[in-house]
Amino acid sequence: MELEEYLIKTRQDRVSQYFITRKYIFLDKYIEKNKGKMKALDIGSNFGLFTELLKRKGYDAYGIDINEKKVKWAKKNCRAKYMLGSAESIPFKDSTFDIVILLATLEHIIDRGKALSEINRVLKKNGKVIITVPNTWSYFYMRSFVTFALRGMTPWINTHYQQNYFHWEHQLNQFLKIIDSRPLLSIPFFEPKLISGMRLAKFEYTKKNLAWMSAEPFFICTKREKRVEENTDNTVLWS
Repeated sequence: MELEEYLIKTRQDRVSQYFITRKYIFLDKYIEKNKGKMKALDIGSNFGLFTELLKRKGYDAYGIDINEKKVKWAKKNCRAKYMLGSAESIPFKDSTFDIVILLATLEHIIDRGKALSEINRVLKKNGKVIITVPNTWSYFYMRSFVTFALRGMTPWINTHYQQNYFHWEHQLNQFLKIIDSRPLLSIPFFEPKLISGMRLAKFEYTKKNLAWMSAEPFFICTKREKRVEENTDNTVLWS
């Protein structure tokens, strides 16, 4: 399923279309084609768009999601392999995947430490994890919260002000090794429609040092090999 077909079939709103498109463009550019027998996992696969991108890149691609209706829809409309499953208990053996993606999903998970530990477990030694999360210190979220407040509405239930770039960086680094971060939307006071797609893409994907002000930054991580200690809340740290 191609991007445009996906956006139409799943009836995405304008804001969702923008974020989905930017993530799709980035992944398409960043993830190299698989020339061997490499495996990829999409956690929180939703309707299967990004899982299908991994499939077209040549990976043996799997998508897991806790939503039974979305899994059934993906199985019917897509070519990759889909199953019910959660990030806190990934139904695969240790060191199974070369690529794991977790896009706009981690903020919905209650036990994030368990989920990140599980991702580290199923990732191969030289594998990569690509994660996007909301950065509530970005202009996009600050403006959205103000707009909601002025209209007397409640902001997103799963999003809180402490979920900024540095909050996520600290949490991810306890379980995975962060090797890179990239901005998704990082131009304050400008709407995406005012900037050409080509110029915006060039700006976003080359200015790594601006990820901290992005609305939904990409974190690119690798596996942590060695267990070093266990916290009082029973979450495991790795070296």
